Amino acid sequence: MASWMLVNGLVSQGDMVHILTINTQKHYVKNPQIPSHMREKVSISPIQTDTDIKLLSLVQNLLFSKLPYNIERFWCERFNNELISILNRHHFDIVLLEGLPLALYIETIRKHFAGKLVMRAHNVEHKIWEGLARNTSNLPKKYYYSLLASRIKIFESSCLNKYDALIPITEADSNCFREMAYKGPLFTFPFALDPKEYLPETNAGKIENIIFLGALDWSPNIHGLRWFVRKVWPELRNSFPELILHIAGRNPLRQVQEIVSAPGVQFHGEVEDSREYLKLGQIMIVPLFSGSGMRVKILEGMAAGKVIMSTSFALSGIPAKNKEHLFVEDTVQGFIKQIGTLISKPSSAEAIIKNAQSFIHENYDIFVLSKKLSHFLNSLNS
Repeated sequence: MASWMLVNGLVSQGDMVHILTINTQKHYVKNPQIPSHMREKVSISPIQTDTDIKLLSLVQNLLFSKLPYNIERFWCERFNNELISILNRHHFDIVLLEGLPLALYIETIRKHFAGKLVMRAHNVEHKIWEGLARNTSNLPKKYYYSLLASRIKIFESSCLNKYDALIPITEADSNCFREMAYKGPLFTFPFALDPKEYLPETNAGKIENIIFLGALDWSPNIHGLRWFVRKVWPELRNSFPELILHIAGRNPLRQVQEIVSAPGVQFHGEVEDSREYLKLGQIMIVPLFSGSGMRVKILEGMAAGKVIMSTSFALSGIPAKNKEHLFVEDTVQGFIKQIGTLISKPSSAEAIIKNAQSFIHENYDIFVLSKKLSHFLNSLNS
């Protein structure tokens, strides 16, 4: 979604965009469709690629490679060949990499492209795995997560000054990359959206419905959701038996089954339209304790008129204020007390919702931010 909104923003500034994308088994799209109003400006080449985790490949990587496995498995010869073909057939001003795994193709790009190479960093990747290592008590997992974090940090650092410019998604990430000795041009470009697409309906969503939205193959989401369902949810249900926790997300891992089978939980799997799903409830929880980058779902929820109940970690990179734009708690009792207050007194959220929507309009409108991004990208070629 972050990538697609960036494309929307670039097109709004008059740019032509060709998308070369890895089409994975996990997130496979059969026939990617470009909206009719963008077809003259946007084209797409999806390359089907198997990036699934394979035990033998993982073990071989662990024993014989210095690359992190979750980067190495994104190397695809077909993708590399198509990249060469596209670069040789067309003239581009900028090649924009969306995410660290695409740094595997820097050497290919430099051989066949003389323009500017820009990385849009959605996260400081090694920070995610450092957080997972800290938050697990399983010793084999702790060892492997720590090893991955170390390898990713080395790879991430080694690539930094191979880019002509860097576009992190938060100020915290920008500062971190500078501390990692990145010396080139840098522009912080947060996830952005079109606020008009999230205009909430009057009284949309029951206060008795609590909603969670997030990828369920991402360990920080699973860890935070498990914390909420095990420690917060039972006491909330005792006080408010009518409460329902709605959970939606793609690719649920095996351990998610225990979470979604708890009393009062309804599981929706992957939803087609997050905006429709968000209409189910009024309170949206974001219980995260590790990760990096920016939580897109917080911005979506605020734009859609939801009351966000977040941990302070989940709010990283978003300059929203506790009790002005949303509610922030880091303890079990803090979550229980604040959610209980919202349910008992729904009117207490009215000012928060209004402030949150104004905050989104002022800070995360894709068409406003894209003008600044376009100016930055144009300056690279001046």
